[in-house]
Amino acid sequence: MNLQAAVMALDFPNISSQGDPTLGLARSDSRSISPGDLFVCMSGSEVENRKHIVDASARGAGAIFVRTGPDLEFCKENQLAYICLDGSEMDFRLAIGAVSHLLAGNPSRHLKVVGITGTNGKTTTAWIMRSLLNKCMGASACFGTLGYLDSRSSFENRNTTPVAPEIAEAMQLAVLHYQDCFVMEVSSHALVEERIAGVEFDGAVFTNLTQDHLDYHQDMTNYELAKKRLFKEVPNRSSKHFTAALNLDDPVGLKWYQELDLPKIGYSTTSLFEDCLFVESNYAGLTELDLNVFYNEVEMLNLVVNIGGQYNVSNVASAIAGCLALGVELESIVKSLSEVTPVPGRFEPIANSLGFEVIIDYAHTPNALLKLLKSVRELTTGKLICVFGCGGDRDKSKRPLMAEVVSGLADLTIITSDNPRTEDPSVIIKETELGIREGTESISILDRKEAIYFAINKACPLDVVVIAGKGHEGYQVIGTTSYPSDDRILAREVLTVREAAFR
Repeated sequence: MNLQAAVMALDFPNISSQGDPTLGLARSDSRSISPGDLFVCMSGSEVENRKHIVDASARGAGAIFVRTGPDLEFCKENQLAYICLDGSEMDFRLAIGAVSHLLAGNPSRHLKVVGITGTNGKTTTAWIMRSLLNKCMGASACFGTLGYLDSRSSFENRNTTPVAPEIAEAMQLAVLHYQDCFVMEVSSHALVEERIAGVEFDGAVFTNLTQDHLDYHQDMTNYELAKKRLFKEVPNRSSKHFTAALNLDDPVGLKWYQELDLPKIGYSTTSLFEDCLFVESNYAGLTELDLNVFYNEVEMLNLVVNIGGQYNVSNVASAIAGCLALGVELESIVKSLSEVTPVPGRFEPIANSLGFEVIIDYAHTPNALLKLLKSVRELTTGKLICVFGCGGDRDKSKRPLMAEVVSGLADLTIITSDNPRTEDPSVIIKETELGIREGTESISILDRKEAIYFAINKACPLDVVVIAGKGHEGYQVIGTTSYPSDDRILAREVLTVREAAFR
């Protein structure tokens, strides 16, 4: 598409332009520019933006997308082709989404797209939904914390929900790979920053709302309003029929179900609401769930899912409701659930022959830890040992709350480093220790590898060791550098040594 044709197609006032090159994709990282691409100059300092514009031009950018101001003047002075928006920062972000998806061929129009938002459960719900849709609707892509995955390719993400140009490119890839559905996690940050602008959704799932990201949102009201955008504002931008799936066990989900004027499906694991999905647990083990499912006039359906943990009953219900929102028949969903595999780094067991269990999980909020450890506590006949840490440069108020939850349920609490980032890990640990319940057994070990080794070496037959916080992540961020570190690999290393000692 030529630049002037793109400008004509964008439904935004106050757009000006210069030049008419043929454009490739929109990209916000100058280092990823290919010849002909449109470089989107995101907000930064004048010096930073000028540096990135020069770099993008040197790499062959066809044009630059800027806001009115110094960036525009620089493009004019250097006779660079450009598109310019004279508007607010939010107008600019909306325009970035529009132009990114336009240049990618508006791929969301050719896909069944469902967004998943909530504090906990997004990744597991997305994983289960993709598996179900693969069986019930056709080849499906998944995009979020675990990266991008479709039937032909995969790659990692920098964020749960990246910026609009990256979303548009991922959706274009899904179309090129003949995927029919696109399941994506939608973070609260992405909703506030309009990263999903340009995406046309067919439906969305709300899992729950508990404390997280208050360093960004400041309070729970702002956090809730951010999540609500996916159900209140986003549907109005799409020409598609939009259906919401809302968790009625969560107070916020129940409130939205009563307030929102749009097609919706409510789901619950605790109460049988009229005209809603109800998923009842018969048994929740470490590796499987036995469930009964009720929906509208459909009689009870029984199924077994190869995913463990009581709290995952809600995630299974979220996934079923999400598929129902897209029009999938309940019987087809239930038949396909038996083929779902465990999610990497989510209630993931590490097999061993020592007579105790090791579980790796991504839980890194007070509520997620509470649900995780309650599930494990019910299945533990020996001691429950839990290793966890708190991330640096994030919500500090949840640190003692996490320690309070863990020490209230575990027989031995081991506090260690998570991703300390630019904070001093010893300070993070001290702030976390403030929440340890009096009279409970705990120890702090700064080095995460040492903490995991210590926990597994303390375990005896019938015990369960839970290593929480990082799940699937294969790195640890110290300062601004990511170092290789994978809880699953570390656990297997020490288990191998212990097993060898008993041979």
